[in-house]
Amino acid sequence: MTDTDGRSHDPGSAAPVGDAAAHYADWVAELRLHGTRINPKKIIRMTRLRDGRIAWLEIGSKTAGLAHILEPAKVDNFERLGTPRERIVDLVFTVIERGRLIGYHGADRPVYEIVIDGSTRRVAVDVSKNGFIVGAHPVGLRRKVRPNRDRRNFREL
Repeated sequence: MTDTDGRSHDPGSAAPVGDAAAHYADWVAELRLHGTRINPKKIIRMTRLRDGRIAWLEIGSKTAGLAHILEPAKVDNFERLGTPRERIVDLVFTVIERGRLIGYHGADRPVYEIVIDGSTRRVAVDVSKNGFIVGAHPVGLRRKVRPNRDRRNFREL
């Protein structure tokens, strides 16, 4: 994929291990130019979203980032709904890059839907205003999602 400035990027492609700083140097510089604090040594993967923002996943902690997404209970949920642990990051990036926004779940987390290998998957992904991927969890096809971010206007889908 070619960026708006003509540079070539593979959206969402994982950086070679230990080489995220070099692989994503242009995007990191762009984020820093806009005042975003980001540590290239902690980056797992980055992409440019359809709205033009840059999103990235860091190693994180129990409360945000990859460590949060890969908590055992969440991994069990992903696996129960058909996504093995080693494909979770790929799925998260696939839904934010190409998935269809179908509603909201939990604490206003957008839910994206996509068909992969003939199977429909729904994933709720929270991307902060600065582009940091805070968390993600699978949403079963039978789970209710709100059509609006505002909980007061809740109607089932």
